[in-house]
Amino acid sequence: MNLYKYQSIDPSVPPAKNKSIQNLFEATVVFSARQNFNDLFDSKVNFIIPRRERLRKFRGSLSKSQREVFDSFTPGNTDFFQKLKQQTNTLIDSYYFYCLTTNPLNNLMWSHYANSHHGFCIEWDADKMNADKVIYSEQIASIDLLDITRSNMGLISQEKMGDDLWAALRTKLDYWSYENEYRVKLSHEMKQLVTFKDNKISVTKADSTWIKSIIFGVRCPVNVVTYVAENIPFRVNFKKCKIINSELYITPI
Repeated sequence: MNLYKYQSIDPSVPPAKNKSIQNLFEATVVFSARQNFNDLFDSKVNFIIPRRERLRKFRGSLSKSQREVFDSFTPGNTDFFQKLKQQTNTLIDSYYFYCLTTNPLNNLMWSHYANSHHGFCIEWDADKMNADKVIYSEQIASIDLLDITRSNMGLISQEKMGDDLWAALRTKLDYWSYENEYRVKLSHEMKQLVTFKDNKISVTKADSTWIKSIIFGVRCPVNVVTYVAENIPFRVNFKKCKIINSELYITPI
C-alpha cells in the first residue's frame, strides 16, 4: 500500500517561488496542529468530567494507600477535573499531525486540497510513514477524565491511555470517510528533524527515498511540470492524472 498527499499550486506564482514545490525539493513535510485543521470537529475530544457520586464510589473501591494518592490530587473537587481538562487540551494542542490518503484518484480531494487539479500529489512509501488509519464515527471521541487519573495513579497502563488518546485524536465525523485518511503524529524522535515550528505547523525533514512518485493534476500548468521534472534534486517517477469520460486515471509520464 502507498499513501498520498495532495499539494496545492497557485498558477499565478512562479514555480521557483511556490512553497509546495520548495518543500518537495527539500523533502520536507508540513505537520499541522489540530487548531489548523479545516474541520472544526477534527481531533476534538469530549472529555467526561465524573460526577461526585461516581468519585465517591471509586474512592471507596481503593486501598488505603491508593486513597492517599487519590486524595493528593484533590479530585473530590470538580475544579480539579476542569483544570485537568484544560491541561489535557493544552497538551493536545501542542501535537502535530501529517494527514494522507490511500486514494490518489479522488476528485473531491483534488478539488479541495490541490487547488482544483492545478496542484500535484506525492506518492509516499507507506512502510516508511508509520501512519494509522483515521476512525470515522457519528460523534466525536470521548475520553473519561477519571481514566486519565487512574493512569496517573498506575491503575491503568500509560500505554493503554496513550492508545486511547491517539485513537481519539484520529477520529473524524462520518461525512469525511470518502477521504480514507491515514495520520502520522510527530514523534519525539522526529523533533530533531524539525526545521520550522509555530503554534499551527511544524515543518519536518523527511527522506526523499520514501517518495515513490509525483502525480501532476489534470490542470497542473506545463511550466510547473517542466520545472519540477528538470530541477527536482532526487530520483523519482512522474505521473499525470487524466480524465476518461466520468473517471480519473493515472498514467506515467
